[in-house]
Amino acid sequence: MLLSAVKDLQKTSKDLYGFFEFFVNEDIATFSKNLSKNKAIMDKNAISTDHATQKKQYIQICSLGQDANENAVTSGKVLKFSELVSLLSIPADDVEEWAIEAINNDIIDARIDQINEEIVIKTCRQRHLNKEEWNKVKSRISAWRARF
Repeated sequence: MLLSAVKDLQKTSKDLYGFFEFFVNEDIATFSKNLSKNKAIMDKNAISTDHATQKKQYIQICSLGQDANENAVTSGKVLKFSELVSLLSIPADDVEEWAIEAINNDIIDARIDQINEEIVIKTCRQRHLNKEEWNKVKSRISAWRARF
């Protein structure tokens, strides 16, 4: 939350900034449970509850999938459908549809194993790009350049 726009938001709209912090820092269970407390600020800023919940689920899965990015050459992070049901607070019948949407929206690169009822996340979007992540990108580019 170091962006100048976010810092300005903290000064100009403390309520919206508070919602933003709540959105970024809480897990999906806490977020869903306390979403009604933020109804007024969401309505004022035309933020849909369904849309916010879906985006929060994407953030949650990216947090889990971060280690999959480390092992992108290997098999990735395996998540059972039952784990996703509890993690994302969604019905069991919606897991595959949710995964397909996440794949289509380029949130995750994964395959769905219907027989074993699991999703194998190969890579996902980075949730944070801190200095350590930038150094990893730099080293990958350097290694790639060295091969040519």
